[in-house]
Amino acid sequence: MTFLNLAMIGGILAFNIPIIIHLFNRNRPNVVKWGAMHLLEQVVRVNRKRLKLEQIILLLVRASIPVLLALCMASPVLTGCQDLAGGSRSSVVVLFDNSYSMSAGGANSNHAAATQAATEILRDLRDGSDASVVMMAGGAPGIAPITDEPTMRMSLLTDELKKRTASYGMADVPASLEAAARIISTMRQPKRDMVVITDFQRVSWSTDQSAARARLAEWRGDAAIKPSLTFLHVGKEATDNIAIMEVSFSRTVVGVGQKVSIRANLKNFGGKPYPSLRVYLDVDGQRRGVTELTLGAGEDGQVMFSHAFDQPGSHVVRLFADGDATLKEDNEYLTAVQVLDRVPVLLIDGDPAPADEPLKGETGFLATALQPFKEGNVQLADLLEAKVIRVEAFKPETIDREKAVVLANVERLTDEQVRTLDGFVRGGGGLVIFPGNRVSAEWYNETLFDSGAGLLPARITALKGSITDASQHTAIATQTYAHPALAMFNDRRSGNLSTGEVWSWFQLETSADAAGVTTIARLESGDALLIEKRHGEGSVMLCSTACDADWGNLPARPFYLPLMQQVVSHAASGVEPPRNVAIGQPLLASLARSAIGRRATLTDPAGRRHPITIADRGSRGGFEFRATQQLGLYTLDFAGAGSVATADHPSLHFVVSSPRQESDLRQLSQSEIAQLAGDMNADVVTSIEAFHELDKTRRHGSEIWHWFFWAVLALCFLELSLQHWFATKRT
Repeated sequence: MTFLNLAMIGGILAFNIPIIIHLFNRNRPNVVKWGAMHLLEQVVRVNRKRLKLEQIILLLVRASIPVLLALCMASPVLTGCQDLAGGSRSSVVVLFDNSYSMSAGGANSNHAAATQAATEILRDLRDGSDASVVMMAGGAPGIAPITDEPTMRMSLLTDELKKRTASYGMADVPASLEAAARIISTMRQPKRDMVVITDFQRVSWSTDQSAARARLAEWRGDAAIKPSLTFLHVGKEATDNIAIMEVSFSRTVVGVGQKVSIRANLKNFGGKPYPSLRVYLDVDGQRRGVTELTLGAGEDGQVMFSHAFDQPGSHVVRLFADGDATLKEDNEYLTAVQVLDRVPVLLIDGDPAPADEPLKGETGFLATALQPFKEGNVQLADLLEAKVIRVEAFKPETIDREKAVVLANVERLTDEQVRTLDGFVRGGGGLVIFPGNRVSAEWYNETLFDSGAGLLPARITALKGSITDASQHTAIATQTYAHPALAMFNDRRSGNLSTGEVWSWFQLETSADAAGVTTIARLESGDALLIEKRHGEGSVMLCSTACDADWGNLPARPFYLPLMQQVVSHAASGVEPPRNVAIGQPLLASLARSAIGRRATLTDPAGRRHPITIADRGSRGGFEFRATQQLGLYTLDFAGAGSVATADHPSLHFVVSSPRQESDLRQLSQSEIAQLAGDMNADVVTSIEAFHELDKTRRHGSEIWHWFFWAVLALCFLELSLQHWFATKRT
């Protein structure tokens, strides 16, 4: 026997109350000496014994009443009982596999079979039972019951289940099992069942999760009331499946009119070859390209498209493979792309040039590299729009619209300017720092590095090299670049960085435990050339040498223009939070301050509309939306004339996606499922009929609190009867 409300056992101590009352109310008679009293001593002695016996009997009855009442309120459960005819009330948690692989099979999908099974289990529960349904996919925040609390309204759960689709990413088995364990430990009935309805997809039930499953088995073994665990295997294994695994773009920042290469990787998970598989490119719902490839059984393939966006703003790119009909969800791949008309960049020049010799200044070559068409008077558009100012002109209002700031040979900044830069980067802006002969290393280390807590990625130490002594010169080291800012230089046709000579440079010293600090490129001397640090929502990139021609020949090399554009563009890209996020991750947007307070509407993939108000986030406006448990396209429209976007505040698109491992539809074998069930002390069934037959054979806890309740009533009646009988007898 065990108790559901163990804390109520403390009420047993209330048996002291009748005893205390009895002690306080004992008769204390006055003694009066009487000469003939000896004649009544025998009668008094007999009556005294009888009264004591009556009082002891009444005291025992009265003390037993609070004891039995406390036991009743503690909800005692007699374990080891078997189900009686007609069934008993149950507490049930259904773990529902809603991963997108469950939609394999079309109209007769595994998801449809799972929905039918869950509906029948809930519908067949006896009146008074309570239940909860936990969705197994949807990212960490999405592993939660579909109702806040367990409910006795089964129709509420079944109606919600029928609305759900299998488009929620990959099933998280450990997290969903732990969530179910927490819920069932708080439920009401002693008969407790956990039912997992799944297709046993191999990637979801991997051996890597064995430790988490062992913890659940241990918890069930130690629980006072052990819930039963049943695996309901639904659906069939599908083998033929084509999936678009990944889509990538050749540019991190996309501008109007720029040709962008779009690469798609595909995989054939089945045994059927596709000699002429067509892949289509749609942009904003319009067909923009089609190509074919041959994809053999089990093979990987790749296709490439080229596209130039003719309008700035938010765009949706869709790639679609005209392949199998088994699992259509992974035949397409959506990507949200933000196309920019201009990327404003602020260059702060610490060594300005004379008006008649612009290239003599610190930012002369850099400004030309960032906007070559403007500087060359060519009638073409530059993506980067550079504005050069002196240090003293740098104020908070100068970076209201900028996406990146460059410090070029700036000796030092005022405290207000440092605070402005820090807030700008923390809000998502990019900062690039090029040193020079005017730089105060001591001030940079003390104020900007600040023992690793400031903006600077590394401490500036010794000045190395020599401008006049060629023997002390170095070059950019040849390496494979993993960082997106320099990845294009892995192809020598984009430029050979190793041809650049560096005559003088600062040695940069990073902390051993520095978090978010990455060395992007090195010199042949072994010193770092370029280091990046994440700071808040933005990033800071520190170069060890100057951006002009005083400390090296970099501006004279062909790679200088694409190198500077890649570095500054990468820094500027941090202003915009990613529009393509993993399932369960929040949607974020960084907007102009003029949008603060504006109302907007976010439409999710299911067509549900969520009201949004743009909040004040320091230097910019923005919003955050966390209910991203469903895969697909989310669209933000600004409210106004019927929720129509304006020129200042256009529509924004977001895409929530999931890793495509779920496209591998192979399931565990019967022997593997049996071994899994044995390890977790679970039962496996393949139909509702088998589940009900299994449930009839199980032993479970049976509540016996009502026995104690009737005993309390019986004792109350007995106490009244005894008082009446004893009083009548004395009379």
